[in-house]
Amino acid sequence: MSSSKSKRIPPPPRPSGSKQSVVSGLFPNTVKEKMRRMEEECWGCGSEKIQIARVLAKADGATSFLEKRRLINFNPLTAMNAIALCPTCRTYYDDALDPMFFFVPSDLDFFIRFELRNRVHRQGDITKRRVPLPREYAQYQYKQGKITDVAQGGQYTRVYLCDNPRTQHTQAPNQWHGAPFPAIRRAIGALGSPRIGRIPQDMVMKLQILRDLYYLDDDEETERRHKLQRPSQDDDYQDSDEEEDENKEEEEEEEDEDETEDEEQIFKGKKGCSKRSKTITYSSKRRRRDQSRWEWDLGPDATTEDAIRKYGPVLSGPGRRLG
Repeated sequence: MSSSKSKRIPPPPRPSGSKQSVVSGLFPNTVKEKMRRMEEECWGCGSEKIQIARVLAKADGATSFLEKRRLINFNPLTAMNAIALCPTCRTYYDDALDPMFFFVPSDLDFFIRFELRNRVHRQGDITKRRVPLPREYAQYQYKQGKITDVAQGGQYTRVYLCDNPRTQHTQAPNQWHGAPFPAIRRAIGALGSPRIGRIPQDMVMKLQILRDLYYLDDDEETERRHKLQRPSQDDDYQDSDEEEDENKEEEEEEEDEDETEDEEQIFKGKKGCSKRSKTITYSSKRRRRDQSRWEWDLGPDATTEDAIRKYGPVLSGPGRRLG
């Protein structure tokens, strides 16, 4: 009996790294410094002490799946994936199983319509999927009269699933400069929380629709289940300045500037020094020019293995926790 006990397989080692170290990741110091200049208080509750957290977590085990579905259109090591939170809000946000705080675009209908319209264009080819850029969401809200400064980003709703005196003044939407999808990804994850009853039911319904639109393969069944209707191909309706993908890519290459300069414009806009609406874009031209940056389009012949080899060093982290 004693010999059988000694031959038992030992338990697996605990993942290295704490929750905080995984989330903080390896943001360049320039990004951290700019975020602190941009946000002097917690974006969530207004506390003065802040930390710079990642929205798409470094240890998010679904990253390769999300990239394969063309849902990641931003560099996770830039300000597009950064938010300033106080230690309390960050702890709430980092808990993948019981997130007591998350934030989500206030106009989820825009993202649902954007995806349906893109489906008309891509005709079942997932490699042609495109999700909204920060400036597209902000420009849509600007045209709706909901914001006056596009450079600060679109509006996001802050959702707290706990009772905390600090959160009593957080009902109003707050602008955020970053990429919309990682915030949506986190919010969809919060639907698995036992505190789901505290999430507004209209928000739950729209997040469930986006979850199925983004993650499921059977497009027709998903649209039938949620009673969605794609716009016709001759419908000239546009949510923002959305254009055909090829034309947009050409324009972005022509207007492409240095990434650091673009980031500076975002932070100047936040401080009220500039209202320039351009945010960071990642053109194919610059991605080919600098392999160390985020490369969105691997090409039509690329495989999943190619993506893993390319993105693994940046996105892999200990464990699979989202925090």
